[in-house]
Amino acid sequence: MAERPNLDIIHGPDFGESELAYKATSVKLIKEGKGTVTHKEEIAESDMQKISAYFVQHLNTPEGLRLKVFFDLILQMGRRGRENLELLTKDHYLIGQDSDSAGAGEPGRYVYKALGELDKNHRKATDNHERGRMYEKPGR
Repeated sequence: MAERPNLDIIHGPDFGESELAYKATSVKLIKEGKGTVTHKEEIAESDMQKISAYFVQHLNTPEGLRLKVFFDLILQMGRRGRENLELLTKDHYLIGQDSDSAGAGEPGRYVYKALGELDKNHRKATDNHERGRMYEKPGR
């Protein structure tokens, strides 16, 4: 068997370009959603009750209503924390109607994101119509 030289293929001077290519490919795969994903913990039911109680008390003010709408949109359709939030306008959202509200057997109105936004992981336009829907809940 031939003797193998003692080479460091990770940090050796002869493999600098390979290391850069590896790092670039790793970043690209993560951007394409093929990296590991660590989700935040779900909001506890007790915390959701506190949030709901707060909004019930403040829905009669313009600021309270604005905060409730903002919270619902981010909870249902937000995806990257606060990234690009300042760029969103009412034109980014539309109201849709389907024939079967989430399998309930009755029609339902919903809000969906009509315009996609580009961010550091999403560099091309996507069809957001099917990605997230926030259904109308009359009386809430």
